[in-house]
Amino acid sequence: MYDVEHRELFAAIRAGRTVNNRDYMITSTMLGILAHMVCYTGQEITWEQAMKSTLDFSLPRYGWDVEPPVKPLPDGRYPSPMPGVTKFV
Repeated sequence: MYDVEHRELFAAIRAGRTVNNRDYMITSTMLGILAHMVCYTGQEITWEQAMKSTLDFSLPRYGWDVEPPVKPLPDGRYPSPMPGVTKFV
């Protein structure tokens, strides 16, 4: 599958054309976000609910000095999301 995509991309570059894969790229990205929401919450979430969600993965500020939102526990492991505890926004 990736070989075909690369051949198409390189052929388009050589021919001066663009390859527009936006529809399936947008859909697959949103599917990954929806899966994240479902796995973290343990809830059944519809596509429509996910699209209307106010969930925001962005940080309040970006920079090298920004504290990460999740830090390791004293034993060095990171906390795991708990389905049923994490809530859908």
